[in-house]
Amino acid sequence: MSGSSCGHARTGRENAGFPISNAYYNIQIDCRALDLKSFDVVGFSLGGMIAQQLAFEYPDMIRRIKEQAAIAASKAAAARGEFATDEQVRAVWAKHGL
Repeated sequence: MSGSSCGHARTGRENAGFPISNAYYNIQIDCRALDLKSFDVVGFSLGGMIAQQLAFEYPDMIRRIKEQAAIAASKAAAARGEFATDEQVRAVWAKHGL
């Protein structure tokens, strides 16, 4: 399964500014609807940040994570509720053997 964040790719620009939290939340909703108990996640750039958050928020659903050209979020962003802290992301990576 592959998807596009709102405001990107085939989705309309009317939804530009869609928060990352909605992206990873929607992914887990879709996967639950498809009865996927666990799965691998691949993300590039923004998709990598979404993959990190998905693994942080729903660790039992993620079998493996592969990301490229993604950055870990800052503590300031985490304080605003936008991303996990660097330490939290590293903990997720460690859990998945990265």
